[in-house]
Amino acid sequence: NFVSWPRALPVDPSQPEGEWLMTYHALMPPPAGGGPPQWAVGGAVSNAGHALGPYTKLEGGPVLSGGPPGSFDERGIGTRHVIHALAEERDDEAGVGLVMVYEGVGGDGRHRLGLATSSDGGRVWRKVEGLGPDAGGPIFEGAPPESDAWDNGNVGTPWVVALPSGGWRLYYVGTSDKGRTVAIGAAESKTLFSSEWERVPVSKSGA
Repeated sequence: NFVSWPRALPVDPSQPEGEWLMTYHALMPPPAGGGPPQWAVGGAVSNAGHALGPYTKLEGGPVLSGGPPGSFDERGIGTRHVIHALAEERDDEAGVGLVMVYEGVGGDGRHRLGLATSSDGGRVWRKVEGLGPDAGGPIFEGAPPESDAWDNGNVGTPWVVALPSGGWRLYYVGTSDKGRTVAIGAAESKTLFSSEWERVPVSKSGA
């Protein structure tokens, strides 16, 4: 139906004049057997040596789709942030080079965050095992719906950064269960491959 939320980065960070990968998401048509349409992630590449392209879509359909019925991302995958794995977190045996933190939609309508990796420049993605009840997570989700927290509805639109002192910070958009509030939050973890992200407390001084 459309393509949305593009994100681009060089496949090899040491060669920004080389190949670039763009990921985006789209709402696929409803399945032939019936059911709601699903969000999925597509990919495109450019050899122009910069972020502006032009880009050519990768063949074979989505590069990452929602999980099976009952999974936290069964209704599909939308916004995402793709980064290069740091040297200390790379799995040289598995060839992990790119990491995607993504927003998945569950059958209950809740949006949660998952994790996937690619070892071939973003053409094939695999959801990470062992970080939650399903492949890929969820690694992070909103506060319990029964709480009065500002983000007890959905979390999404992830953005992760490596901290100078070590570890990672995850920025995310959170909403209340009724969608009355929308705000930005942050959480931190010692490792990127984790489902134990701790929310960053707000400083009373506003700093």
